[in-house]
Amino acid sequence: MYNDSPIEYKNYDRLNRTNFADSIATSIINLPQKSDSIVIGLMGGWGTGKSSLLNLVANGLKGYVNVLRFNPWNYYSQQMLFSSFFDELIGCLDLNSKFSALFQKYKYKIIGAGVEFANTVQPGFGLVSNFVPDSEFKTLDKLRDKLNDFFKHQPKTVVIIDDIDRLNPNEVKQIFQLVKSLADFPNLIYILAFDKNYVNYALKDWNMYDEKYSHTEEFIDKIIQVPLTIPKFGGEDFFNIFKYKFNKVLKNHNSNVKNFNIDKLYLLLSPFLKNIRDINRFCNALDFYLYSMDTEIWIHDFALVTALHIFENDIYDSIKKNQELLTGNLETFEDNIDLMDILGGNLKNYLNALFDNNLKHENSIKQILSDLFPKVNYIINASYTPKSEISIKKEHCGIMQKEFFDLYFTFDNSNSLSKSRIDSVINAANNNVDDLKTNLLLINEMDLLDSLIGQLINHGSSFEDVGIQNLIKTFNDNYKELCVDEPFKPLNSKISNVINLIYFLLNDKNLDDYSIFEMINKSKNNYFKTFLIWELNNVDLLCEELMSKLKNDISNYLSDYFEKKEFFEIEHIRSKIIFWKDFSSFEVTNKYISKLNDENLISFISEFVEHDVFKNENVMRYKYLENVVKLDSLVERLKLIKDSYHEFNSEQMEIVDLFLDNYSEE
Repeated sequence: MYNDSPIEYKNYDRLNRTNFADSIATSIINLPQKSDSIVIGLMGGWGTGKSSLLNLVANGLKGYVNVLRFNPWNYYSQQMLFSSFFDELIGCLDLNSKFSALFQKYKYKIIGAGVEFANTVQPGFGLVSNFVPDSEFKTLDKLRDKLNDFFKHQPKTVVIIDDIDRLNPNEVKQIFQLVKSLADFPNLIYILAFDKNYVNYALKDWNMYDEKYSHTEEFIDKIIQVPLTIPKFGGEDFFNIFKYKFNKVLKNHNSNVKNFNIDKLYLLLSPFLKNIRDINRFCNALDFYLYSMDTEIWIHDFALVTALHIFENDIYDSIKKNQELLTGNLETFEDNIDLMDILGGNLKNYLNALFDNNLKHENSIKQILSDLFPKVNYIINASYTPKSEISIKKEHCGIMQKEFFDLYFTFDNSNSLSKSRIDSVINAANNNVDDLKTNLLLINEMDLLDSLIGQLINHGSSFEDVGIQNLIKTFNDNYKELCVDEPFKPLNSKISNVINLIYFLLNDKNLDDYSIFEMINKSKNNYFKTFLIWELNNVDLLCEELMSKLKNDISNYLSDYFEKKEFFEIEHIRSKIIFWKDFSSFEVTNKYISKLNDENLISFISEFVEHDVFKNENVMRYKYLENVVKLDSLVERLKLIKDSYHEFNSEQMEIVDLFLDNYSEE
């Protein structure tokens, strides 16, 4: 399986881009000191290798300049993004206490000013006044002057920001605002990697009332001083990558490659393969689907059918439903002209309807179908498929034969998992944690993860000890992708189902207490591990001493988490506060909640509002709240808040009213 991870080092460079990366690094190193901030745009479509190129550039810069890799994906609010960026930048620089305090002050002024976007905002190119209230501008201006003087005497720092084209439009605007207005200090060099077409789309409504900057491309050109386009793939390089990855799939399954011609296959597939990500996507699907094949099939045909499944699903669905029309060979009926005309006429009508929608890859699809089905070849190309090719297809159980047609679609079952797929997950768990992650993510994309969890309970004996450890690690490290749930339903959530599976496997193996402790303790502290220990605390799986160690560790983690995180940064606040109370004490959570400011308190209470589907109204879950805070103290606070109605918006006041109006009834 290929996980789409970018390459790290030049010895893995199969696209000959090392020289390009070295040239970028050399130019940056040789830039004169005390230069103004520079923004380099590394532009290319998705899957063109931008992240790999950035890694090569970063390696070339090591030892010459400071390098900061900033990931904008990690933050769900503008305030959090700006705050984290400045914190990481401060951490990257060699600052004395004076300038560290100055930078922190600048950061809090920016965040406290409540920077907002508007359609009429102009690209400020250093003018923070466009983004902050007038009352704050003079202070910010003075702070920026001091910071500009400071940065002029600092060594060059390169800030690399990748995956901008994966952000939503507002987040894209925030990144451009950050690098060109809020943090455009001397000797800071930004490298922004993005798909220009997407960024054009994201910025299309920005400055829409300013005629001067109404065209997005012109606007981007004002921000990006050094535009660099990712070099296009060389045809031979791209083919070699496809060949290398496809052959690894064949090796995984000991596939019969007699009479197989990879050059011919690539020629048919190349119109669908625009970048390395397409190759990875295709090879991963093929590799995964082959695990469900209990009977040998012709790898050439199976690869083509898989490509249609991945890239042209409507065509795939159509041919799956038309076995009678497509299978066989019209040449068999050449002595019966009338029957041949009828069969050919029916197939011709079907193909005309199939291609009546002006398909993007119509010619390529026709070539694939002509290669798969001799009947189609005759209708489209007015020629018979050579008898030598027919013999090969028959020898290898090709899809053209009616008795083997359905084999090419047995992996397409949206309602269940085949035994082969389940076995592939167990095999990956026991042998390779990276393959396990890839398998689970792919199954999750198919919306089959819940089914898999239910099936794995029936295969507990197949898991080795290391397999259970890898399962815990994979879910623990990737729970945000694998266990996306509704806001709060812990008793019937994906995470809860996974934890039930882990408990069953641990209990079924009859492992000693210390082995179980080590499996759990090795996982990094996060929400999943906290939930796991919280659930296991209610069952008799570990001795009291070892469970106490796990609980104390999580208690310390949660205390540190709540102490260091701003309220708006806390995820799963409702469940985490309950976990914290259970692992620490009621006094700890009550004290924390009591210290929240009014706005954060209302936000916290809102987490305990649920919609009652039977009453069709919102209800306050006091019984959960009273587990973590004294309700009487909340009543007093909320009454004071209600008296200061003008300071809060209508949504906030609805929460206050809901709590107060129904509290006495409880």
